[in-house]
Amino acid sequence: MLRILLASLMIFGFASVSVPQIADAQEESASLKQGMEELKRLPIQDSGRIKPFDTFARESLQLIYGRTSYKPPEKEGGGKERTRPAMEIVVTWFLAPQFWDDQPIVEMKLAALKESLGLEKTRDRFSPKEIFTNERLMLVLQDLAAFRETKAKLTAYYQAAARLESQLGTYQAIKDGTILRFVPPSVTEAEAKAEKEKADPLMPKEPDRWHSIAEIDGELKDAFSLVAKSFIRELPGASAPEGEQVPPLSEAVGKFKDLARAQNTGLYPDGKEINTEVHYEELHPFRLAWILYVASAIAMGFAWTSGRRLDY
Repeated sequence: MLRILLASLMIFGFASVSVPQIADAQEESASLKQGMEELKRLPIQDSGRIKPFDTFARESLQLIYGRTSYKPPEKEGGGKERTRPAMEIVVTWFLAPQFWDDQPIVEMKLAALKESLGLEKTRDRFSPKEIFTNERLMLVLQDLAAFRETKAKLTAYYQAAARLESQLGTYQAIKDGTILRFVPPSVTEAEAKAEKEKADPLMPKEPDRWHSIAEIDGELKDAFSLVAKSFIRELPGASAPEGEQVPPLSEAVGKFKDLARAQNTGLYPDGKEINTEVHYEELHPFRLAWILYVASAIAMGFAWTSGRRLDY
């Protein structure tokens, strides 16, 4: 039902803004920046771990596109378009999949894999549609499954095929909303799971499974729909649907977080670890360490050469 709601949202919400226009925009409103900061910190469960949505978006774009930010193709006139952050791109994969299906966003570098799929060897990125509709795709994936059965270490070719399998699976799950797990199980659901595990000591102990936006309904579904509408409204060039009150993105995200937290306050993070991880991602400590290392090396070299001059 949520997908139907968002489909109708796309009709009147995206009428005044297209995804190419998103990439063309050079300025962002203060309201959008504030809303994006809230959206960055929206907790999501991914592979059993609770992380900021910003981290999930970066990891997903890195896997599929090969970078943690998106660089739109150059315009025919030669103009450059601004690089877009991962979170904006991943959100629009869900909201506007019909656009992204035709964009070259799936990275594939191994020539042997491209040859197996009959793709151009001079290209490093292909559209999801090109790959999903490739008649050789199933043969490649079946070959991968057969090789895995041998328990042998994956060769470079099979590693590339396994990555492609993961890329396509992640992209499809984001489009469907099945991987966007923003809501923890209710207290009743968590207690029922704990009772089952207690009754059967042999049952594997797994993290409490959060609900995806494809599974939620009622007030939670309405609140997430409002997040989607607010996100679209605050994009450059967009406007709110006529006759409809749409709150700022930060307010919509805050309301959705409150409702999600109310499902199970014991499982929902308090925000400290989420904020720490967001700051860590933005700081790029390894890049900073490398810059300081180079600066120190230059300073030491300068000091050494200066000392030699004094000796003379």
